[in-house]
Amino acid sequence: MGMITGKADIGYTTSGSLTGAGAISLGDLLQNPSAAFQQMNSNVSANAAGMMIQAITFNAGAKIFRKVMSKPFREANKVIRPLGLGVAL
Repeated sequence: MGMITGKADIGYTTSGSLTGAGAISLGDLLQNPSAAFQQMNSNVSANAAGMMIQAITFNAGAKIFRKVMSKPFREANKVIRPLGLGVAL
């Protein structure tokens, strides 16, 4: 919610360094789009490797979880199906 309601505080100091770029808000995008996009690009570059590793490990974990839990889910579905609830695990 802070992205929408946040204060527009991004800008440059007299020395040319970027200020208020800790969190980019909608106001920042509207007030100073070039500085906001520059900071977003910097954030993506800094965090891309970590996000990629997390995505890969999450997908691998999800596949392992599905494989390990397939039999318990199948057994639970056998119990649930006659109840006619229209729910399956």
